[in-house]
Amino acid sequence: RPADAEETAGAYVASIEKQDGPTALILTRQNVPDLDVASAKDRRYGTLKGAYVLKKETAELDTIILAAGSEVQHAVKAAEELGDGVRVVSMPCMERFDRQSEDYKAEVLPKGVKTIAMEAGVSGLWYKYADKVVGVDRFGMSAPGDIVMEKLGMTAANLVKEIKSM
Repeated sequence: RPADAEETAGAYVASIEKQDGPTALILTRQNVPDLDVASAKDRRYGTLKGAYVLKKETAELDTIILAAGSEVQHAVKAAEELGDGVRVVSMPCMERFDRQSEDYKAEVLPKGVKTIAMEAGVSGLWYKYADKVVGVDRFGMSAPGDIVMEKLGMTAANLVKEIKSM
């Protein structure tokens, strides 16, 4: 799930280039900001790899936050609040990321670092990459998207709280 317009452009290119099976572009209906913590080029090319470092830490790496789609904006806000040792990895396509070289995967998600994911859909898939997942595995709430996300804990503030509890 792409997180903004640039990732959507990258996902569209990936769908056109793929020659060996179907592709689905899963887009949000929520308003999402332009994630300008990385260049448009980096976001587009990172999407082609399935996952990439959207926001790099500027101090010793302490925590990695993984997210996709509309949750990425919350990951970026949480990282900014938590400080310089936090990396944000946008992962619009797990399958595409899994096909990358072991070196690339280790560069993006080094072992031995506290890792948390945020997912408003099925959270179980994220445990392949994360120690903890802030997720929603149920249906049944109907309201404007921002209200639903707040009620279900899909916010930067809740993500910060969960990271601090690790």
